[in-house]
Amino acid sequence: MKRPVVAALAIVALVLVAGLGWWSTARWREEPADALTIQELTDAAISTSADVDVPMSWSLGPVHSDPAQGPVTVTDVAIDAGDGVTLAGVGWMDSSGSKMAFAESRFPPRSIFARYPGAADHFRTGLPAGPLPRGSQTWSLVLGLTVDRVQDVPIRGVRVTYEVDGREQEQTFTLQHTLCGRTPATKDRECSPILDETP
Repeated sequence: MKRPVVAALAIVALVLVAGLGWWSTARWREEPADALTIQELTDAAISTSADVDVPMSWSLGPVHSDPAQGPVTVTDVAIDAGDGVTLAGVGWMDSSGSKMAFAESRFPPRSIFARYPGAADHFRTGLPAGPLPRGSQTWSLVLGLTVDRVQDVPIRGVRVTYEVDGREQEQTFTLQHTLCGRTPATKDRECSPILDETP
């Protein structure tokens, strides 16, 4: 009597293992690929200063949208930052001004508009944003950030939520950026990156 029971249990175990294998494979196949790549984003620690309570612009660099997927529409942007920094606005640009990373003392980034004639006509604010360029034509995500006092605050990441091919996806880009608040009286204070020393 024991042998049939043991055999039956072995068959059940095999069926369960096979079922779990199929389920995990199906989930792997269904997991959508990321649609966005920030071309100049590296693990480098970067810092910049900003006037207290004045929104500044920070672009992480040109964003490449996967041409193998449909057009992307960004629906939400959130930052992971220390206390005192808030996301005051979101913009995007699809002109020559989007070919680089930059930090500018005001939001919108008017110095970029002056440097690249016509760039202002290609700058948009607010969400949702899109559909955005894809393939060889890049675009830039421009964060409007505000720091509320004289302090150095780490910006650890940016989470971008977007719609592509009828589905919603999220991507988080890890950063080691630092935003240093300043006033006229402290404009010469040093602004150094806050390094994440987590092993």
